[in-house]
Amino acid sequence: MKELDFLRQYSDAAKHSTDRTRQVFLLMIAASILIYAASWNSGMSGWANARLALARATERILSHEEERKKNPLIGELQVPRGKAELYAFAKENIEWSGITLYQAQQNLNQIQQVRGEQINHIQVPMAGFGGINFDVNDLAMFGGFTLLVLLVWEYYSLWHYADNLTLAFDHAREIGAKELNVSEQKILLYHTYQDLAMHQVLTIPPRPASKNQETSQLQLFLRQSPRVMYTLPLVVQTLVVFHDWLTIDIGRSVNSRAAVTVLFVGTTIWLILAVFTALCFYILRKTDITWQRIAKTI
Repeated sequence: MKELDFLRQYSDAAKHSTDRTRQVFLLMIAASILIYAASWNSGMSGWANARLALARATERILSHEEERKKNPLIGELQVPRGKAELYAFAKENIEWSGITLYQAQQNLNQIQQVRGEQINHIQVPMAGFGGINFDVNDLAMFGGFTLLVLLVWEYYSLWHYADNLTLAFDHAREIGAKELNVSEQKILLYHTYQDLAMHQVLTIPPRPASKNQETSQLQLFLRQSPRVMYTLPLVVQTLVVFHDWLTIDIGRSVNSRAAVTVLFVGTTIWLILAVFTALCFYILRKTDITWQRIAKTI
């Protein structure tokens, strides 16, 4: 009876490890999405910059028309190279909205204020401390460090989960070998397997061999597809650092030392993220082998 109590403790430890791994995993995914959203919004292709460009074009067109009313000798507005489509849309917007120059100027000021306060500066609330605020150009450093902490945390959670899973199965085998016959040993191992399998969410254990059910290609794909999300921190950091490399000249013109520091730290974090991403996949593969080994024997 004591041995069965110990087995229950091992199984509970494996279940708690599963819950902890899932919670860290969800935090890691949420952080990856938020960091990428901040990077996307601050980029030239983001909506904030697109609205700002349209507001500037609208204000410039209306200002030019106002000047031409005062001085008819002023020629047509010179559209910047590559901005013809933008200015054409701005003219259409003026026609159907009926916006005035004053309204356009107010709108431009408001968009510039929002961009400066909410896009260029990222606010991170912290319970009991009010929060912190950092520049979006430091995203590769601070955001990358956040992703690294979460990924390292996830790696150790996966490691404990894999270790606890192996301990639970091994203990079930030891109990069976000591106190039960061959058929009862398989029954104990089978119920231990199913008890742990029913607690899984992102992991889909293989069907026991005794069920004689074939696994389709779709099921195999669905079983492995959640693993792709473990690459999100590395993918997000890659996009952020790559953008920093592309815009390094702009960064140097504003603050050369800060630009080089952020780029160096961000690239270093990227390398460490790549290592821990590979380690996570190694642990996941090790866990799959454990599930498969037990499934074949029951």
